[in-house]
Amino acid sequence: MATTVNIVEPANGDLVVLARTAGLTVTAVDPKTFQGSVDRSGTAPDVLVMDLRQAAEFPPELAVFKRRHPRSGIVIVVAALDPKMMRDAMRAGVTELVPEPVSADDLRQAIESVVGQQAPEAEHGKVLAFMGAKGGVGTTTLAVNVAAALAAEPGTTVLMADPT
Repeated sequence: MATTVNIVEPANGDLVVLARTAGLTVTAVDPKTFQGSVDRSGTAPDVLVMDLRQAAEFPPELAVFKRRHPRSGIVIVVAALDPKMMRDAMRAGVTELVPEPVSADDLRQAIESVVGQQAPEAEHGKVLAFMGAKGGVGTTTLAVNVAAALAAEPGTTVLMADPT
């Protein structure tokens, strides 16, 4: 599956051009509609790049985005390494920060770093619960035998826990 990268920048921005120059496939997103477009689609990009070079302060909607889409990595591009902006970025869950001057290589490296840090989709297992009506009816024996039968299947992993 291809990595999806959305770049949020003003219409006259250069980040999309830099990313495409670096060989990346990206989608440009208007800053005025970025939150709504992500929420409406129900899907989030693997990496969100946001241009904050003109921003006076860290946008609170990035923290909201990260809470709603914890698997998405965030790269911000800033005019300078401002301690307050960096602190706010860390608190919001920003993954990478790229200061001015931005080159195509800097942007590509930041995006690749975010993609490399993302964990693969977790495999979800099944939970089976055995409850006896009273003690001594063989619930533990049944649970152990089912766990042993499941573990005998090739490629399976079984965890059996008995609180008694």
